[in-house]
Amino acid sequence: MLKKNLRTVAIIIGIPVCLILIALVIGIITDAITTPAIKAKGDSALKELIALRKESKDNAWNYYSQAIALMKEKTFPTDINKYLRGEIGITDEIIVSLNINKDVIILMEKGAMQPYCSMPLEYEKGIEMPLPVFVVLQECAKIHAAQALSALEIGVTNDGLLKTLHGLNSGKHFISGSPFLLTYMVGLVTIGRHLHVLESGVATGIFDKEQLETTSHYLAELERTLPSLLWSLEGEIKTINVSLAAKPLNYESLLAMEIFEGSIFQDIGLRIWMWRYLFSPRLATLKAIKTWDDMIATLHISAKGKEGSKEGSTEYDIVIAHNVTKDKMKKYCGSNPISMLFMPNLEPMFKRKSRVLAKARLIRCAALVWKYRIENGMFPGSLKAINSDAIKDPFRNDTWDYVITKHSFELKSPGYNLVYDDDDDLSITLNKGTVREYLSTKKKK
Repeated sequence: MLKKNLRTVAIIIGIPVCLILIALVIGIITDAITTPAIKAKGDSALKELIALRKESKDNAWNYYSQAIALMKEKTFPTDINKYLRGEIGITDEIIVSLNINKDVIILMEKGAMQPYCSMPLEYEKGIEMPLPVFVVLQECAKIHAAQALSALEIGVTNDGLLKTLHGLNSGKHFISGSPFLLTYMVGLVTIGRHLHVLESGVATGIFDKEQLETTSHYLAELERTLPSLLWSLEGEIKTINVSLAAKPLNYESLLAMEIFEGSIFQDIGLRIWMWRYLFSPRLATLKAIKTWDDMIATLHISAKGKEGSKEGSTEYDIVIAHNVTKDKMKKYCGSNPISMLFMPNLEPMFKRKSRVLAKARLIRCAALVWKYRIENGMFPGSLKAINSDAIKDPFRNDTWDYVITKHSFELKSPGYNLVYDDDDDLSITLNKGTVREYLSTKKKK
């Protein structure tokens, strides 16, 4: 009787153990078969990333890095945030800070005037590479924006406009300096901040015809040349490829999660979790990356516009394509948990980028309305009189809503979700007051 019971216990224990051993063998064999493909993708990705690393005297990062080093040694005045948002006027503390940080502002200006930016990142380390101190870089950018705003407030419009346009260029540099979502966000925030300053100057009518032409031309170039968000996403995936190829057995390195390092039991649990991919986390990761590549290709096609379309897609078309793709990716993550672990949340990035570009076009249109008034002595009766692509609301593929009176005008759009009266609304209104009064009014809305 005892022997029979022991035999039963042995069978009960032995069958699961045998199944687990078979799963481990299958997983290990699949790992071995998958490794060459992983290595090839990693080598290719690293080669492409290293090609982005350029160094010459024309590299804007030479100046931005110096500005960061100087800013680390100084105290950043918190009132500058309120000043830029329009909550307060310029204070003695801010004036002192602008004077103390003249060297930082000069370096930011010199950087903005360079033809390109390339951050000297250690791409060989994959996702473990150290990134620049972006918090300090943002402090440098805020000081730069505050200097531009203060110049516009006291009527030094040429200097204020030049510094604002240079600030926009810095934002583009931050985005193009490395192909990552974090740097893209830093760049968008910088661009948005300087657009806010520029809007106050255009809305209050302090620019002359030549300055308005300069503004319009630059904003058109900004919209045309701003790097794609998909480029940054591709960079993220390439770094994952590099990490996976460099340390194929260390999933803690790949996904920055402690559950992938440690006991044999954790490895067994992970492999069983990946049963759909022959018990191989490497194969699951490779498949996830392939799916992301397909998604990027789909969004690239959406960004180029529908086949045969002369005008291409609106930003709204691209957002819809992203949302459809996002739903597909959520379903895919249900079958591939590895994909779920490193899937970035793109929706806030798409919304912010769409809003920044739409705001740039809105300000450009307002500048052209002002220019028309200077040339003709009146505001245009219809935006079509301007004869520019700036009159189109990118979210609706229609003109901006245009309200005109004898001495004023308003341009507006419901924004990303096509519904007025929420945070997505965009507008610019002629204001006969000062730059400070305009910013204060915008803050209250």
